This record gives sequence, structure tokens and C-alpha cells, in this order.
Amino acid sequence: MKRLLITLFSSLFIATGFSAFFYHKLNELVSENFNPLRETVEFLDSDTTNYDAIFIGSSRIYFHVNPKIIDSICKLNTRCIAIDGATISEKYIILLKYIQHHPAPKLLFLGLDYTSLDGEHLPYDYPYYYAYMNDPVFDSIMSRVNKRFYYKGLFRFYDTFIRISARTDYQKYAVFSTLITPSKKFTDLSDEPSWQIGLKKYKGYSGLERKWQKESDLEMNITGKPNIDKLGVEFFDMFVKNAREYCPNTIILYTPIYGGFGRNFDTRSFFDQVNETAGKYNVPFWNYVGGKEWMNKKFFYNWGHLNLDGSTLFSYKLANDINNFMYGTHSDTLNGVRR
Repeated sequence: MKRLLITLFSSLFIATGFSAFFYHKLNELVSENFNPLRETVEFLDSDTTNYDAIFIGSSRIYFHVNPKIIDSICKLNTRCIAIDGATISEKYIILLKYIQHHPAPKLLFLGLDYTSLDGEHLPYDYPYYYAYMNDPVFDSIMSRVNKRFYYKGLFRFYDTFIRISARTDYQKYAVFSTLITPSKKFTDLSDEPSWQIGLKKYKGYSGLERKWQKESDLEMNITGKPNIDKLGVEFFDMFVKNAREYCPNTIILYTPIYGGFGRNFDTRSFFDQVNETAGKYNVPFWNYVGGKEWMNKKFFYNWGHLNLDGSTLFSYKLANDINNFMYGTHSDTLNGVRR
């Protein structure tokens, strides 16, 4: 029996190794489409432009903030710098890498999401991150986020296999995660086929010509509250502290969500933590949750993302508030609602 178990285990180990190697090689032949992580890292490593304003965040920055509108109204040179699905760890990476090659802007915006303070959350499209773990900034932060990045040598081939085994990386992780972490629970996250079509790209912005999706109605009944952990709060504090020292006009930004969302979703602890940290470093918090215009689905393609029409409307509002901040009476609320 012992010999049989050893044989079975050895065969499984060898088969797994060959499979991982095979998929690793196959992956080199697979073409990649829109990859915000790669585009963002390449930008941060090569660009040295002196921008007047930068917007750091996730998809709710590169879908929502149109630099062309901001530039035309405020007479600034602005840039969106975002990673899809980014929590505060990835946003902190963006800040540190931007500081390496750029002088301080006049304005620095940190875009937040309800998931931003979930510091131990595995990044969206997480297998892509292995390519950048030789970068000291990535390694120092991501190795604290998840064991996959601390023990990257053990997980690299396995996660490469996962990466090309399903349509989205969240689906891949949901399918295969039980082999490593059986206690981990996942919800069904719907894919958006061909969502890249119709992108209006400009200086890190990607306006999306999409209408409200039927699947989005199902998301309106979400319950619970945002996950906030110690590491997320720590990274958030470090981001705001370093950003404030680097750029005195650092502003925390929460872009619009559909007004019908959140009836059963308790966000008080999230906003309490954001306000506490903002107050600690005397940083304005511009919160655009609320407003009659954000009750209209024509401006969204799901509850958390504006479409092209919505981002245009929001960018005009944001540009006017930036003008008021720069040339009028400074206010930490302006057109938003501080909670």
C-alpha cells in the first residue's frame, strides 16, 4: 500500500509538473489583448512627462475620468494611471513607481472603490504579476499581500496553467482554488465578452460605449459590507502619507456609482475609515456618491462603472470642481458629499 501511494503521488507530481511546463510554453504563444497592468507598468517605467494632475486607481479611474475634458477646461496636462480591479496595494505600487521617474504634479488624485481597503485580496488577473516581481517595489508590497507572491517560485507554473484555462482570471481562480484553499468561497463573476470593443482611449482613459447590462440588475441585491483588513488600512495610510509629502494637493476621490445600488450593502465602516485617514493627514475627500443624475441607468453599464456618456458628464463636473479648488475657495466637499 505504501509503495502504491508513493507511486501515485510521484506520478501525480510529475504529471502536474509537465502540465505546468506545457501550459507555460503554450502561454507564450497566446496573444494578449487589453492588459491594463502591462500598459501601466510600461508607462511607469518609461515615461518622464511632467504632468499637472494624475489620477491613480482602478477601472473606475480609467473608465470615468477623461483627461481631454479636464485638460480643456482646467488648462492642465493630466493623466490617468490605473490597474484593473486594483486595491490599495496596487495603487500604492503605482504611486511609488510614479515618484521614481516624475516630478510632483500640482494635483494627485487617489481613486477609491468599496474593495480598496481589502489589503489581502488577491489581485485581479493575478498571474500577470509574476512578470514584475523582480521589481523591488512590486516585490516589497505584493509579497505581503498573498502567499503566492511570497512563495512565487512554488506558484508561478501552477498559476500560469490557471491563467489560460478559462476566460477570466477570477473564473480561473474560482475553478482551481479549491485544490489549494478549499475553504475559500467565491461568487459567480460574469464575464463581459468583447468588452474591449468601443474603447475611446486617451492618456490612460478608456471611455466605454456600453449600455446597462441585464446582468447588472442582479448585482443590485448584493448584501453585506466591504471587507476592510489591517493590511489594507496600513497601505491606505502609507499611500496618503507619502502622497501628501510628495504632492501637497493630494485628494481622495470616489467616483459615481449607480444610485439604486447599496440598499442592502452597509458602507458606513468603509467611509468612516476613509474619513479618519483623510482627516489624519488633512487631505480632502471628494465623494460623488449621490446626486439625481446618478439615478439614471443611461450613464452606466453596471452599478459601479460609467459608460462613455456617464464619464463625459462626470468629467465635466470634476473639471469644474478642480477649477474651484485651484482658483476659488478651497473646500474638501465641493460637489461631492463627504461622509
